Amino acid sequence: MSSKLKHLITHCLAFLITAGFAALVLYMRPTLTKDAATTVGSVGSFITLYGVVFALIELAYTRSAAELAATAAKRVFDAMSRLGAVEQITDCQAYIKTAVACIDDGVAVPSAVMLDIVKIYSRVFQVQLEDASSEHRKNRSLLEAYRFDSARYDSFNAQGKTAITSSSGSARRSPPHPYAKTRQALIAMAGQLSSHQSKHTTFAEIRQ
Repeated sequence: MSSKLKHLITHCLAFLITAGFAALVLYMRPTLTKDAATTVGSVGSFITLYGVVFALIELAYTRSAAELAATAAKRVFDAMSRLGAVEQITDCQAYIKTAVACIDDGVAVPSAVMLDIVKIYSRVFQVQLEDASSEHRKNRSLLEAYRFDSARYDSFNAQGKTAITSSSGSARRSPPHPYAKTRQALIAMAGQLSSHQSKHTTFAEIRQ
């Protein structure tokens, strides 16, 4: 049943109840209709009573409509906010992919990319970052401390390409990647963002 039909039925019921009440009172109190002037005054009183009931119904209906509109607006706002959060997380994951590719290629990660990653990551994980010992804080700290040094890559590449063996003939362990921790932090951040998105991003507001 539509809200307009319910509204109309409510007014009809209010009218019938008021009319029935008026008829009962006039029947029980004949003095209210003893002459034309008294009858007009009595009927006018009941019309006024119905007017008050009518106004109360309209007030309740208007308030209900306003509340429904406010609720609908909030649902739309929440849905749009979540959609914006999804877009930001998607952008951040793309920035992380770019940063990892730069590290793998041995080139500097653009400062703008790192700044965008830190900004979005900090916004998504505000609560977790308040804990100084959290994995989120460690990951962000590694990114904030990132400074590209081409000499470190040159040394890494030189050692990696040169076959160095010990006197016993066993191969030495390959040197660690100069930005292995930064790369690991980026990959961990990408996983955290994906997990957050799958757990917290629902669009129930739109379906309701």
